[in-house]
Amino acid sequence: MSYFGNSNKGEKIYRGAYNYYRKDNLYAEETFEVYRRPKFHQIYFEGEMLARVMTGELLKVHVAYTVDKEYTPIKVNIVKSLGEQVSKEIFLFDHSNSELKYQFECGDIVKTESIATSPKFFVTTPLSCCSMLFLWSKKFDSVGKNYYSFFSTNNQWTYSGPIINNNIVVERVAQTSENIKIDGSTVTAVQYKLFEKIESNDPKELKETPEMLNIWLSQHQTIPYIIKDNKGTNITIKYLNNLDTI
Repeated sequence: MSYFGNSNKGEKIYRGAYNYYRKDNLYAEETFEVYRRPKFHQIYFEGEMLARVMTGELLKVHVAYTVDKEYTPIKVNIVKSLGEQVSKEIFLFDHSNSELKYQFECGDIVKTESIATSPKFFVTTPLSCCSMLFLWSKKFDSVGKNYYSFFSTNNQWTYSGPIINNNIVVERVAQTSENIKIDGSTVTAVQYKLFEKIESNDPKELKETPEMLNIWLSQHQTIPYIIKDNKGTNITIKYLNNLDTI
């Protein structure tokens, strides 16, 4: 399968694209490719999102996301460019001491830090293709609530602060898959709903935020077909090609 892309990235197994809509207005597009690395027991996602911001400038976000066989993020690169501004974020997980290392670069600014974490965590990125990889990181309770730990930052063009830890809950909407239509084509998907969790006054309790995502997931490496929020945002797969012959 070496003819399926760059051998340094691995064996290309999927490629696809998304359209991003806000109340029926197309505001961004995403393209992506997925690679298998059998020698290292890794899956590698690489994608790019293009969006036009209010000033008319083009925002470009490039993500390279590598997970191991347990679907633990071991390396995540996020590069954003807007006009002459370029920022880079790098997350590296060290299994030997369960440490997540982080580096932010923008112009002359370089900030590094690290935190201790269990191997059951996820790093969020602006892309949709790898947004649900965490589902395969541990056994999923299909009839109950499933809790996950997310890491992210608020750093854009300057360093705003350290890594942020959020908690989310994911529930499966139905026990069986459903057929949905996307641009005239019928695909089989499983629907999930996702809430962010916030701390309550009781330190032992977590409460759900009113914001919720509805996600229709494909059977291909947790790649979503559709992501919708309750504010009119709709992210829909434009195409998804399965190149895996194994």
